[in-house]
Amino acid sequence: MFQLYFYPYINAENDIDGFQSKLINEFDADFLYDITYSSKSQSPQRFSSQILSFDSKSLNYFKFDHLNELPTYMATFWKKQTKGTGPMRQFQAKVKPKIFFKQKRVDSYTQETYYVLNFEPIAKVDKSKNHESLKDYTNNNMPNEELSSSAQNNIVNLSILDKVNFHTSLDLHIEMLVSEPQKMNSHEKLQYQIFKAKEYLEEAIMLGVERVYLLHGVGKGRLKDELAIMLKSHRDVAGFKNEYHGQFGFGATEVYLK
Repeated sequence: MFQLYFYPYINAENDIDGFQSKLINEFDADFLYDITYSSKSQSPQRFSSQILSFDSKSLNYFKFDHLNELPTYMATFWKKQTKGTGPMRQFQAKVKPKIFFKQKRVDSYTQETYYVLNFEPIAKVDKSKNHESLKDYTNNNMPNEELSSSAQNNIVNLSILDKVNFHTSLDLHIEMLVSEPQKMNSHEKLQYQIFKAKEYLEEAIMLGVERVYLLHGVGKGRLKDELAIMLKSHRDVAGFKNEYHGQFGFGATEVYLK
């Protein structure tokens, strides 16, 4: 089962300011995914990466007020197999406030509160089938076929092209990431910068890139410190350093990927 977990951010007035979403993979298999988030007032955001079995991936952060704008996640998943991938399967998840707040959970270990939303498969309804067993439902909605050899070759060729065009540095200055940074508070800016850094690293890892640079500037060093915390716990980061660089000075962290 694919799920979304939403972790609330509590502001200084002890109110919920917004939610950080996470993709949860409860299958005993690895998947590639492509997810688009949209709401009535926000421009679509797209997330493409891979997720391991029983793992999680951070997606986007959205404000509490956006709950009334029908936030929707449209997702496509491909099961990773020894040779290529299985066929794509499409899912959607719509955040509806009346249902959303009934799905409250509390982590028994951390005591952290979060909300749960299931991804529902997008499939044509066959009216000739009045009943479908749980076994049939699972078989019909789980990828278990391999791509043809020609399709696999297309994926390989696309990956090579993507790697050639991939930029080995990411500018994390907030004005380079969003069009209207003045509408975000300092917490939102930092959280979004860390999210974009994670997203960038996942793309680099998928393409087999061995070294990248995260450009954070000098400033007070808060972003640099938060990046260091994230990099230390990242399973695919072999190491990193923040030393003087001929092109970036002291305002960049050099990251080595496994």
